[in-house]
Amino acid sequence: MVSAEFEPVLQINEYFDGPRSGIAQCQSEKCNFRSLWKDVDGVDDAPDEFELEMLSGVDRGQKILANAMFRKVAHVPVMAGAWPCLEVLWQLKLRSHNYVLHTASKLLCVLASIALLGACELKR
Repeated sequence: MVSAEFEPVLQINEYFDGPRSGIAQCQSEKCNFRSLWKDVDGVDDAPDEFELEMLSGVDRGQKILANAMFRKVAHVPVMAGAWPCLEVLWQLKLRSHNYVLHTASKLLCVLASIALLGACELKR
């Protein structure tokens, strides 16, 4: 799934041949992003992958794998020695195993609650 539009990169913590870690927005929510360095350590011409950790919203704390396309914000001047002001377009790949378990456990709790309510209704 691709984000609908480019979103702002709020902070760059590490930069090596492009952003490697920092804070950006993903689907209008703040997230930490961290490069998995697959473009360097992987096979030739491999695209880099990023792990996103959501910092706000419903998915807070959940991790998502994504590819990214970064671009410079054209109307913002870059000061000498500073990193450029960037935007990012995320291509979300999949959520981590922990997210799947977390979602499944929520679903089981809802199903258990429904089953208990049904049992209570039967006793009346």
